[in-house]
Amino acid sequence: MSTRRSSVNVSSKRRFWVSLSGVVLGIICGFPSRVNAQLEFLDPFRQLADFDYWANLCSLSVDEDGGKMLEACEQALLLRPKDAQVWADRSRILLQQNRYAEAIASADTAARLEPKFSRAFTYRCQALLKLERYEDALEACEEALRLDTNWGQENPVMAWVGRGLALVALQEYQNALTSYDRALNLEPESSLVLTYKCGALLELEQYQDAIGACQTALEINDNWQPESETLAWQYLGVALNQSELAEGAIAAYDRALNHNPQNLQAWIQQGIALNEMGEDLEALNSYTQALSLQADSTLALVLQCETLNKLKRYEEAIKSCEAALTGDGIWGEMGIATAWNQLTIAYTQQGQLEQGLVAANRAVGFRPHFAEAWNNRGVTLWYLEDYDQSLDAIGRALQLQPDYVQAWLNRGRVLRSLQKYVESVGAYDQALRYQPDNANGWANRSVALWYLKEYDRALDSARQAIALDQTSFLGWYNQAVTYGSLNQYESAIYSYAQAVRLAPKNASVWAAFGVMLQKAGRDTDAAEAFQEALKLEPELETARQGLQSLSRKQ
Repeated sequence: MSTRRSSVNVSSKRRFWVSLSGVVLGIICGFPSRVNAQLEFLDPFRQLADFDYWANLCSLSVDEDGGKMLEACEQALLLRPKDAQVWADRSRILLQQNRYAEAIASADTAARLEPKFSRAFTYRCQALLKLERYEDALEACEEALRLDTNWGQENPVMAWVGRGLALVALQEYQNALTSYDRALNLEPESSLVLTYKCGALLELEQYQDAIGACQTALEINDNWQPESETLAWQYLGVALNQSELAEGAIAAYDRALNHNPQNLQAWIQQGIALNEMGEDLEALNSYTQALSLQADSTLALVLQCETLNKLKRYEEAIKSCEAALTGDGIWGEMGIATAWNQLTIAYTQQGQLEQGLVAANRAVGFRPHFAEAWNNRGVTLWYLEDYDQSLDAIGRALQLQPDYVQAWLNRGRVLRSLQKYVESVGAYDQALRYQPDNANGWANRSVALWYLKEYDRALDSARQAIALDQTSFLGWYNQAVTYGSLNQYESAIYSYAQAVRLAPKNASVWAAFGVMLQKAGRDTDAAEAFQEALKLEPELETARQGLQSLSRKQ
């Protein structure tokens, strides 16, 4: 009665973002900006034995020429090798030059010379954060705060922020939030700290509070570090997307990308938001942009693969997923099983069923509690006509997720293939109990009822499908067949006309249309329908016999 349609599930909206843990931007220092004109005079005074002169140069916060700043520190230390302040300033400059191990050594020297030197412990914390030694970084920042003395030109804000960053990296998000709040008590107008707070709130799934923190950071628009405004827009996009405000999220990602078009994660996250809006072609463009920045990004590749499957571009999807498996290995929350699951879909829809089954086995092997992968394994087995194993696989999916609508629909199809029509109707009823507006479920339910010769119920089910979705080919087709079984030819003809309008290249539907027109005595129209069918499929027996019977009548 109906042609086999794809029943592979495409994953629905999921909680997802690129991991926020361990994000450290620049050096979290609040050094006042000073004039650096003195640097140009450094060379003539290189031999000057004036400690204060060199120490003052060493303490200047200048990014343009850290090498000369460091040289000034070295000159000062030649004159006073046990000056803790200079050792601390030297640590700060080394941090700015990304020389983290040396920065730690310099900070340690400062702390040995002056044991209650909070600033030195804070620089040590920052360098350890950069080296991803988060527990050691946490200990150093907490020591700085415990001592709470000798901050020089600084204050405890940078230690509270460093503590928060370490705690986020250690996934202690609530404690991190407390640290950021302590920092904001000291500097309530810090956009940087508000941005970090926004990130911690995201990890705690407190999306409305995260939106507020990020929006406040952007409104204040002050005290940023390099790239942190970009991060605020990026975090705001995540929070809006998780709050089902996808359009606002996309706009926020656009702002992030305006600040930094090289932001790989913003392109990926924008793609996710576009997918959730159903804008798959635009999402594909975002993933393409991401891959232009990093061709081996596993996360971008697997999301590209998933999107290509949604667009039914299965050959391209296979290439993307296979590339993801050999990419950089950063999967985010998706995991390697996602790639194998998407390969199951692509191989199966390409008719490469054995390869699809291998991919499905890998997916559930890597992630045994992956309901979608079990469901898709069941679909592949259905295409292989291994119905018992198909039911077992779909049953596993339903054990893991009893309200999994697509799995109930697939169970209904497999039972129909086994001619267990009463059970098939029961499976469709379960799917519709969870999702009563599922047009595909109503359309397939009508098929099983037709086989049971319950034509009135079958007709009602097809009508429900059409009422929910006027473009439901299966709804119109099943309604046409059912009207035909009730000998209501004109209604059947009208329904067939809608079906061929929706699927003009389906030879079988043209042939069935021709048969119904012939039964209604509309031989000329019937001949045209049979001819359309034969144009599409020259060996289609139903159409050939239909034309022959019309020729004999003449």
